[in-house]
Amino acid sequence: MNPNFPHTGPMLIEKAEPVVVVPEPEPIPEPEPKMSVDEQNTLAISNFGEKGFEAEQVEKGVVVYLPPEIYFNGSGAKIDLEARNKISQVAEELNKDYLLERRVEVIGHTDSTGVPENNLGLSKLRAESASGELVFSKVNASRIELTWLGDTAPRYPESNSDGSINYKNRARNRRVEFIILNP
Repeated sequence: MNPNFPHTGPMLIEKAEPVVVVPEPEPIPEPEPKMSVDEQNTLAISNFGEKGFEAEQVEKGVVVYLPPEIYFNGSGAKIDLEARNKISQVAEELNKDYLLERRVEVIGHTDSTGVPENNLGLSKLRAESASGELVFSKVNASRIELTWLGDTAPRYPESNSDGSINYKNRARNRRVEFIILNP
């Protein structure tokens, strides 16, 4: 008999439970800090500027203007291929993660010629045409608000200082603007 092992009968050996190695849990990644509205607006203005758009911060958000050489024919609301491509670029930016939760207001305008009631209807058609292009470019329609102002908000003076008509500015007032609305 072994003095170090005083057991004299049959030995029972217990089966050891298998050892399961549990890996260390992976750390939960910190969510990326959410951009403030001011940071979103600054980034949007910069990104639109790089694409050749004029954009500026206003009280409601960021207004994006199509390049001034893109405008509508006198009494038309049809969007030509060049404008369609530019609106597609607007949509591309609107669909980026940092702006996905923001709504966009599409505002239609006319020049000052014609009857104000007709201009109001025409500006509505222009806003609808532009918003249709945004939807075609995959901007969710629920994010879009339409506004039409007719000839009530010209961006450029349609008369020169001598009282003559500035035809270039008149044409530039036939436009659509996009406002990325602050939440």
